[in-house]
Amino acid sequence: MPRNTNAAGLALYHEFEQGPGGGPALVPYRCPSGVLTIGWGHTGPDVHEAMKISEAEADRLLDLDLDEAEADVERLLKVPTNDNAFAALVSLRFNIGPAGFRGSSVLRLHNAGDWAGAARAFALWNKGRNAQGELVVLNGLVRRRAVEAALYMTPTPDSEARDPQRTRAAEVEATPDRLAPVAAIGGTVAATATAAQQVVVQVGGVHQALVAAGVNPQLAILLLAIAAGAGIWWATRRQAG
Repeated sequence: MPRNTNAAGLALYHEFEQGPGGGPALVPYRCPSGVLTIGWGHTGPDVHEAMKISEAEADRLLDLDLDEAEADVERLLKVPTNDNAFAALVSLRFNIGPAGFRGSSVLRLHNAGDWAGAARAFALWNKGRNAQGELVVLNGLVRRRAVEAALYMTPTPDSEARDPQRTRAAEVEATPDRLAPVAAIGGTVAATATAAQQVVVQVGGVHQALVAAGVNPQLAILLLAIAAGAGIWWATRRQAG
């Protein structure tokens, strides 16, 4: 049975792949790198300026894009990987593309069993091309990499080592605070969102503050990932009683 991204991973797309107006983009827009995009971060030759889609179609496109990314990551994994780490790796692959992911130090270090090194390596993928075609650091990518690394380092209880198949479109409930789902680590959104939110939603901002203070960006990612992962795990266990 193909492996699916868990709820914590799905929340990443609902936060970081939303359109300019929030939620899925129902008409095309250009991402910071100038790529024509629609829905939840969907790109490709089928996207054109005149198209318009429904929310259901946006969810369907996300399903298809995730099917491809998940299958690619699953093929490339050589070591046991819990659902949170799998979701974080799929999110990275979704964002940087198949070639970038296959050649990444994140994948190499993960397969070598160096989880701390892999978590640090997420921070390397913080650049994109601006309108002038220059490769520059993008604040959105800095924040995304920090949250992905935190999710990557979050333990998963053995009983939740493999989440069941799910319908992705219905997995993340609407919330007034669009950051709240990003904090829902551990396989279910509703039960742990409030507690975990307090740990994760500040990760990106804290990372930027540490870098501004002179801390090495990769070291900052690792420190935050370990701290956030431990905090989320503790919050989830406390919620579970």
